[in-house]
Amino acid sequence: MAEVKTLRDFSEQKEIMLRAYEDLKVSGHVPVAHGEIKFSVENIDEYIANLNGEKFIVTTCGQIKVGKSTFLNDFIFGAEILPSADAPETAKLTEIVFSEKPYFEAFFYSAEEWERIKNSRFINENGVESAYYDIFIAHVVDKLKSDPGDTFSEDEILAKGSYRGDVFSEIREYVSVGGKFMPFVKYVRIGYPVEILKGIVLVDTPGTNDPNVIRKKITEDWIGKSDAVVFLMYAGQALTSQDIKFIENYLLPVQPEKILVAISKVDAVENVHKPREYVESLFSKHENFKKIIEGGKVYSIAPIFSLYPKLLKKHEKKEIVLTPEKLDEINFQLFDRGVDAEIISKKGFMEEFSKALENHLVKIRGENALRSHIKKIESIFECNVNNLLDERKALEAKIDAIGGSWKEVENETRQLWYIIDRINEAEGEVATRLSVDYAAFSNALNDLFYESINSGVKKDVSEIISKRDIDFLAANLLWEVKNSVDNYLSVLLNKKIIEVVENFKNAVDNIRTYLRKQVMSLNLISDTVFGAAFGAISVDDLFKDSEKYFESSLSEMKLRALIKNDMFSMDVNTSKKMFFDLVNKMLSNEDEFRSVIGKRKSDIMRGIRAKFSYIFEMIDNEIYKKNKILLKIAKTSEKDNLEIEKIKGMMAAVDEKIKAIEAKFRDINPEF
Repeated sequence: MAEVKTLRDFSEQKEIMLRAYEDLKVSGHVPVAHGEIKFSVENIDEYIANLNGEKFIVTTCGQIKVGKSTFLNDFIFGAEILPSADAPETAKLTEIVFSEKPYFEAFFYSAEEWERIKNSRFINENGVESAYYDIFIAHVVDKLKSDPGDTFSEDEILAKGSYRGDVFSEIREYVSVGGKFMPFVKYVRIGYPVEILKGIVLVDTPGTNDPNVIRKKITEDWIGKSDAVVFLMYAGQALTSQDIKFIENYLLPVQPEKILVAISKVDAVENVHKPREYVESLFSKHENFKKIIEGGKVYSIAPIFSLYPKLLKKHEKKEIVLTPEKLDEINFQLFDRGVDAEIISKKGFMEEFSKALENHLVKIRGENALRSHIKKIESIFECNVNNLLDERKALEAKIDAIGGSWKEVENETRQLWYIIDRINEAEGEVATRLSVDYAAFSNALNDLFYESINSGVKKDVSEIISKRDIDFLAANLLWEVKNSVDNYLSVLLNKKIIEVVENFKNAVDNIRTYLRKQVMSLNLISDTVFGAAFGAISVDDLFKDSEKYFESSLSEMKLRALIKNDMFSMDVNTSKKMFFDLVNKMLSNEDEFRSVIGKRKSDIMRGIRAKFSYIFEMIDNEIYKKNKILLKIAKTSEKDNLEIEKIKGMMAAVDEKIKAIEAKFRDINPEF
């Protein structure tokens, strides 16, 4: 809040806050709630009403003829609005408030109040009890009744309740001692369009020695709720018994910091500062009074020397018209009277006193009132900011949640790429190993068949032919050869094939172990596929195909053909050699034998390859699935990125709102 030293400062700050309250409604900052704190539009309207009604109450007190009216004419109006003269003029309590258009309104007693006044009694200074009506009212009423120009009716005047006018020359009839309607007036309110009244309500009391019981109660009430009480004493007779009595009855209950004492009409004494020094000396010696003047709150003033220059200036500008008599009086007081030069130069010390009074008001109550409203506005802004901070925190949590998911996505992506790399690596390694193991298995089968025929069957046939006679051979060679083939194929060949197959299985099992190490998800694939591949190897088929081949090659018809060709007309050795050559030729026919064995071996290898190719299909399928997941992750990541950017945009908007609120409050309170 900017420093507040004067009532103008207070009014300016007050206007700033009123605009701030209205802006809170227009800008949508209310209604607002955060936690248990809530502010509604109705609350703002209430604050506006309170701030509009936030006025300082200043009460002026002092004896009749002390110069209160002149003081107020200078301090408030800068013109002669209140009647003033050396004779008692203001005999009524007067409220002075701000109004766009000048007016005055006199409020009359009610019928009940009038009866109470008529029946009230008081004790004068000599201790004599008298009727208030007889002493202060009866002679005025009698005068009105006897005036042939007026149709007087006491009841009619009271029945009106009040009278409102805007011709200020009429006001004398309602507030002055000789005023026509003065006896019936309880108090007067004056509305006037001067800046200072926007911040204060000023109450002028009729005099410290007022015996009117109703006005006395009103005076007590106003003094009790005043923010400042200006107590004026006449410089020519300061601190009379009546002054002391008023202080004891009215001012001692008031907080001392609210009281300002002014010695008025100091132009009436030779030494302008002596009355003030005298009062300060007496106050300091009085146990109860000394607290009133703590802080130097006794001032010397001569209001006409501030008011008259203002009137003269307005007359020169033709804003007002002063009578010749008034002009003579002003010129005399300012130029011809020869008062103390300090009074003239300092304009009756009124500027000093006015600043002191204004500073007193804003320090006593003004700053606290403004700070109270600043605190309210600050609380409303804080609610809005806290809500925005909560909103920002929620947005941050969303980003954190997406960020957490993003990390999971990153980890999952990394793992998937690792798996894809391992699968690709496994696919290449399996293909290489299978190729090597296929070749080894095929070569082993070839070696097995040729070794069995050449080393086994041919040897048996050679021994049979050498040991048996021609007739036996002619009759039984076919069966002997078949038996030998059966023996090798069913016993020796069968065992060796199993051994070859086992070797192949061991080699493939190494591949399966490798796959398991590389990619856990391929375990089931490898177990299933390898089992099916081994099932494709059939030893029985190899045996049956070989048996058919030998039966076809060594048929009885072919052996009988040898006999028809006179094989046995030769010697025995030549015939046996021919038998062996025939059998050897049948067994050694590579093209036919390889065709038979190769066909079956190719069938076996084709079956194995078909089964193992499924591994590569499954690996490719795994890669496809992983790539599909990666694509989905990529789309999710893209969506998350868009969401994050959107949230960041929302957060930026929230930050801008917070900055705007802080800037608004800084305009109201630069200390923020």
